[in-house]
Amino acid sequence: MSRLIRDLKSFVGYLIDIFLIATFKFSNPHSYTKFLTIYRTKKKTNSDIFIETGTFLGVMADRCSRIFNKVYTIELDPTLAQNAKNYLATRKNVTVIEGDGLKILKEIFKSVAFSDFQNINVMPLIYDEKKKQCNIMIFDHEKAQKQTT
Repeated sequence: MSRLIRDLKSFVGYLIDIFLIATFKFSNPHSYTKFLTIYRTKKKTNSDIFIETGTFLGVMADRCSRIFNKVYTIELDPTLAQNAKNYLATRKNVTVIEGDGLKILKEIFKSVAFSDFQNINVMPLIYDEKKKQCNIMIFDHEKAQKQTT
């Protein structure tokens, strides 16, 4: 699928979300609506790192790779993880990890990427009960406060 067609589908999904919100029938937002929420939160917190559990196709990780310095995306299903690795191969700041997100998060927090963090805050931004998927943003609250004041 070309980038133009994918972007057009994203925008249409966003418009549908707006309609569903206006008619009080909104449930699970389209991925572009989720991305806009993540983008706004990133701007407010000055986050550098994005962690996603439930990679699925890798679309959210692809979008987030353009605004975050580092993106980790964790997928439990081996086939989906491999497909996402292939899809995201050109994104050098994205790491696709196959495994259980709850177990892998502990290892990620021990990595060098978090060594200069004084106070790690985990913010579950969007949780999809059907897919058991959650987008998580990580930021250092003290660092974010200093950079925004």
